[in-house]
Amino acid sequence: MASVIACAVIVRATALGAYALRVRLHFSLQAHNAGADGVLFAMLLNAVLVLYIMESWIVFGLISPLFYSIVNILDKYVLGKRIKNVYAFSAVMGLFYLLIAALVIYFRNAPHLGRFMLPIMFLGLLSGIAHLTFFNIMRHAEISRVVGIMYAYPVFVAVFSVLLLGEHIAFYKYAGVVLAAAGAILLATRKDHLRWKLTPVLGHVLFIALLLSVIDIGDKYILHFVRPFEFYPVYLGTAALVMTAPLLKRKVRTNVMHSLSSVPLVGLIAAVGFAGTISFLTAVSGGPIAVVSALATLQPLFVFVFALFISIFEPRILKETLQRDAVFHKFLSVVCIMVGVLVLMM
Repeated sequence: MASVIACAVIVRATALGAYALRVRLHFSLQAHNAGADGVLFAMLLNAVLVLYIMESWIVFGLISPLFYSIVNILDKYVLGKRIKNVYAFSAVMGLFYLLIAALVIYFRNAPHLGRFMLPIMFLGLLSGIAHLTFFNIMRHAEISRVVGIMYAYPVFVAVFSVLLLGEHIAFYKYAGVVLAAAGAILLATRKDHLRWKLTPVLGHVLFIALLLSVIDIGDKYILHFVRPFEFYPVYLGTAALVMTAPLLKRKVRTNVMHSLSSVPLVGLIAAVGFAGTISFLTAVSGGPIAVVSALATLQPLFVFVFALFISIFEPRILKETLQRDAVFHKFLSVVCIMVGVLVLMM
């Protein structure tokens, strides 16, 4: 049901875009003689009309994966071009996470978690480990592949929910498991001369997906008893402590000092990620969680599109394989993962 509703939401957004397009035709015709400025004005007017007509929770549900995909692209850029030491980058990011957690506590008051404090801190510990692993493999692999494979983690969630929680999964959902797993395997392969080989980072990405599945199951259970803004600062703060732990080494501190010019950019990445979280929580508060989660599956597609366009037009920022077969192979794999995850959410 969630995937059907999500598709209906996207179709509705497309229809609204067409309606807005008709509304602005009058302005477009008048602006035609104004050249590029007139065309730009018409495009912006169309976008504003679409966002205005759509329900706010749908807008937030769509821009949340958009924000997260921007974070993924910027992470890859900074690690590849600005801060070469992974642990220095992680430490700087962790410091900004600590700042965000402190600000949330300051404006929302200290959380009262009781018996849930330690489980939330444990989930934060897993998140910190996942961040460190993700940053390590990102330097050596294409970001579109890493995010795509990682986003197959609902497969692990489905398996764990059956084995650990005793949940019953409808038979058709196993097709979603197979489809998402097949997409992840396809995305993890690449052609080397005449042979297909698995990418060396597959094991590490699957480890991250495993951690994310445990975090997801823990989140779903704990958030039945704890409000999101009580959960979030403790979870994020614990992850940040793990990410800043490398500062205990002198070499990492030295690398941080040598990378001070890139600190504002890392702060921007942390802020965009926080905006993605706020957008997701806002969407959940206004719409069905199943539909919002289904919309979140757009993230690997956004990353794929961003990486493709940047590789074409600004290869100095990000450069991925542009061979036609490789691009189609990645696109097909990402679609398989997205459809498989949507089936699991039905």
